[in-house]
Amino acid sequence: MRRTVPYDDLPVPPSGRPGGYGLGLRVVPLTCGSVYYAHEGDGLGVYGRPAVSEDGRRAVTIAMTTTTALIDQARVNRAVQTLIDHALCDRPGGAPENG
Repeated sequence: MRRTVPYDDLPVPPSGRPGGYGLGLRVVPLTCGSVYYAHEGDGLGVYGRPAVSEDGRRAVTIAMTTTTALIDQARVNRAVQTLIDHALCDRPGGAPENG
C-alpha cells in the first residue's frame, strides 16, 4: 500500500514537494523531511483528514463539518495540510522550520 506513484493534480503541501498515491493511501512530504500517509474522505458537509507519520509514532485526524454551502476548498486544504505538518513534524511544539 505504501508503494506510490507521483501525482500532480492535488495541492502541493507546505513542504513544496508533491507526494504520491497508491492503493488508497496518499503519501505527503512534510517540511521536516519525513512524510505522512493519509486516506482522506469528504462528503456533503463533512471533511476528514486522518494522517500518520512514516514511522507510525504520530497521528492526527482533522475533521470538519460544514453547511451545505460551498467552501473554499483550496483554502481549507492549505490550512489542513499546515495543521498536519505542525502536528507530525518532530520538533518542540510541533512547529515546522522555515527555509
